[in-house]
Amino acid sequence: NASNTAADLAHFRRVAEGFDAAVTDRSAGTASLALQGPLAAASLQPLTDAALSALRYYHFTEGQVAGVPALIARTGYTGEDGFELYHSAGDAARLAEALVSAGEAFGLRLAGLGARDSLRLEAGFPLHGHELSGEISPVAAGLGWTVKFSKPDAFIGRAALEKERREGSARKVLYFRTGDRRIPRHGTAVVALEEGVPAGSVLSGTLSPVLNEAICSALVAAPFADAPLAADIRGTLIPLRRVTPPFVPLRKR
Repeated sequence: NASNTAADLAHFRRVAEGFDAAVTDRSAGTASLALQGPLAAASLQPLTDAALSALRYYHFTEGQVAGVPALIARTGYTGEDGFELYHSAGDAARLAEALVSAGEAFGLRLAGLGARDSLRLEAGFPLHGHELSGEISPVAAGLGWTVKFSKPDAFIGRAALEKERREGSARKVLYFRTGDRRIPRHGTAVVALEEGVPAGSVLSGTLSPVLNEAICSALVAAPFADAPLAADIRGTLIPLRRVTPPFVPLRKR
């Protein structure tokens, strides 16, 4: 999440102290374009000599795309197959034009962050600052599988995460369907219906174009994780039905 650039940079510089290492901020000179969807590889391949079929999901390679040197990553935050291209900011416009031109035959359309956000929430992908933050650990977010506790060496936060895994998280990130088109936005209160008391708050909420209903994630106090809950939208309680993401089945890669 690029909004964390300053905090990330400060963290890298703090951790680098005492090592023979230098941290250089290249953010302003770097741009990223994302090409997403089931036809992404077919659309991109004519523009690059990189063997996209050999590039596994969540792996990357370096190459040229439409003559632009780029890091080509088979990643994305849409739940679909796709690629994220990292390159010089000065090349962004002409590379974007090349992608649009090459994708025209495949029905390519431009989309912004609003579309990305609905797609990533349908896929159940966390976004830093929402489902993950300095206050929400991977354990609380249900992402403990991403932490390598079997690693023999120490790592930042290990003791705290092991304690949380052992004793349980005080709060949990949960996902819900609403059966309603009214959207519980970030910060909306989540109420325990039987007790009539606050149980947490919404982290992310959007209208799912596929399900044609609002979906959301919420940070809920552990004692209420299995209780009947509702989102309080301007005084109206919208019942929440807990689900295990993804909300929409993902295609096999």
